[in-house]
Amino acid sequence: MQADIEGAASIARLAAGFNWQWTTENAAAFYRSAGWRVEYSSDTFALLRVSPGQQSPVAKASYDSEFLSLLGSVADDLQEVFVVLTDPASIDSAGHLAELTDLFVDLSNRLTVDLGKPVDFSPGRYATLRWDLPNVVLRLTTTESTLSFDIVNPVYQRWLDRQAATSEETDEMYSSDNDDASIYSGSETWSDYVKALAMSLPRMGSSSFLRLRVNEHRIIAFEMKSGQLTMSVPSSSITDASVSIPGDICAQCDWFEYDDQQGGGWRYSVGWPARYREYELMAACATAILRENNSSLLPSGVHLEAWAYDDVNTPDTSALGRPS
Repeated sequence: MQADIEGAASIARLAAGFNWQWTTENAAAFYRSAGWRVEYSSDTFALLRVSPGQQSPVAKASYDSEFLSLLGSVADDLQEVFVVLTDPASIDSAGHLAELTDLFVDLSNRLTVDLGKPVDFSPGRYATLRWDLPNVVLRLTTTESTLSFDIVNPVYQRWLDRQAATSEETDEMYSSDNDDASIYSGSETWSDYVKALAMSLPRMGSSSFLRLRVNEHRIIAFEMKSGQLTMSVPSSSITDASVSIPGDICAQCDWFEYDDQQGGGWRYSVGWPARYREYELMAACATAILRENNSSLLPSGVHLEAWAYDDVNTPDTSALGRPS
């Protein structure tokens, strides 16, 4: 999987500096400035070739003057433009997800140089970084199989934000923590379990949680919050008082001790977005801790609980056995 990082940065700079009027004619002027070719056009959408002679990237523009008029912009036609930056690929394998995760990091770092710090960070299965400029909203977004750079009419984006705010239930936890929805690992070997857990961690949304436990004992907890993924190991989970965090793999993590009413423990955090190797390291360390303190444990004996403060951010745990 590849993406033209400098090409994406060029599109971002052009979109950020363009005099957007959001009419059909104004959009056509942007396409010409960008050197894009219109492959197909109708009243509701247009397909564009971003790089002549190449299969990708391509772009799709969406038009709906009637809906935008209802939102108060009577002269606007264009809602948004999606620029697909990579060839679509399955992310069912760790290899494809690793490539997608690392490309997202590379592109976010590059776009931050030109656009500044994003105003919104949204980790998860559909991770998004967003820049709100005076007359345009720009987003870097992951889908199931690719990355896109989105150019959005601010009027339309405000409507999307209102819809998202309406759907959120901040006073209720969305959880799979009950007997009917208990998630047990489908991995047959610990090697498979490490891969499955590593695939699950980058799919954690904002204010979401994963907790691994064996029997009724909490062993390890993961939390995605405030731009960080944190792994916590309560001291009560360590069955041998002489054992702390296992060495070798876990020695590569920057651990710190914490205290709380339950007796404290150890934590390790990485900033988001992170490269895939960071998630692999967390998963390998978590597995080492599980095995260190439960010598007869099999992957099938690990119970995973997943929850979040809103339904859209409930962690995707399908890699670990069954969907969340």
